[in-house]
Amino acid sequence: MFEWHLEDRDGAAVAAPKGAIDHNTADDFQTAVGAALGGAAEGSRMVFDLSGVEYMSSVGLRVLMRASKEARTAKVRSEEHTSEL
Repeated sequence: MFEWHLEDRDGAAVAAPKGAIDHNTADDFQTAVGAALGGAAEGSRMVFDLSGVEYMSSVGLRVLMRASKEARTAKVRSEEHTSEL
């Protein structure tokens, strides 16, 4: 099962996926990440809180790598965290 939560914390958009990100859920993850980045303003900060991710396959890692590249192009600072913020 895959869940997605996006909230504002201290001026940063914090995206917190939960569950497994694999071949079955990667499209949902990609859609959620794309929407979050699409709504981010230039110069803003996007944090991916991965502490709730139980498993991530190479497909999920590919989504994160593409998101990082898209964030740089859009001049959005992105960070990934694997422990509680």
